[in-house]
Amino acid sequence: MWNVLSIYKQQGGEMREKLVGLICVIAISFGIVLYKQTLIVAATPPESNKPWVLLVADLHEADDAHDSCADIIQAVRDVQARGVKTEELTPQSDSPLLRKYHVLTIPTVVIVGGDGQEKARFEGEDEKTLKALEKKLVELKGG
Repeated sequence: MWNVLSIYKQQGGEMREKLVGLICVIAISFGIVLYKQTLIVAATPPESNKPWVLLVADLHEADDAHDSCADIIQAVRDVQARGVKTEELTPQSDSPLLRKYHVLTIPTVVIVGGDGQEKARFEGEDEKTLKALEKKLVELKGG
């Protein structure tokens, strides 16, 4: 009889351990989902009903003469001066926008629609990229 009770207690202990493990996995999964939802909300700019521009660059290069990165920064700032919302970030920023739009290279310019979806992306600072960016920015500001 003692042997049967001992087996029952052992199995009950294993079940409790499994239940505790299952509850931990569910709690961790819920936490991850909640965290990701928080990132998505935090990565949405306040005026999300109009297209806007995300610039990620070394902003210290903005005033460098004969620098393609400076030309890209200036092109984005020109469109900002004409009323288009822009967000300027450095690669060291901890902004959730860097993760949301998967920015891995600088300079990167992302044109984002009013729905928060990426509409166009420009990476690097070669002449071809600069010309394509300038053309897209002219379209964005309406002429």
